[in-house]
Amino acid sequence: DLPAVGEVATRSAELNGRRRARAGLAELRALCREVDGHGLVLAHSGTLLGVLLDAHDPELDAKTRHVRAGCAPLGGEVSVHRALGAGDDWAPGPRPAVPAGPTLHRRET
Repeated sequence: DLPAVGEVATRSAELNGRRRARAGLAELRALCREVDGHGLVLAHSGTLLGVLLDAHDPELDAKTRHVRAGCAPLGGEVSVHRALGAGDDWAPGPRPAVPAGPTLHRRET
């Protein structure tokens, strides 16, 4: 249930932000609304902020580009990460944000 995960992750980010201010959190919240994202993700150490998007959204690439462009003025490194996918799960840098096909592993006998 991706919307529920996004809601919980956003609430966690907001609650943590009350204890420790996060630069860019308000801007990220606005970007998330603009692309109809599922929510925000925040590493409580403050080293990572992000927007949760559905990998099966037909507008995913456009939404990813919009969020990346909106994050650029915030400073720091901007990257795209895909989780719970197959194959190349972590994909830094510009690339299509669609799930990879199945990865086949061959076992030597």
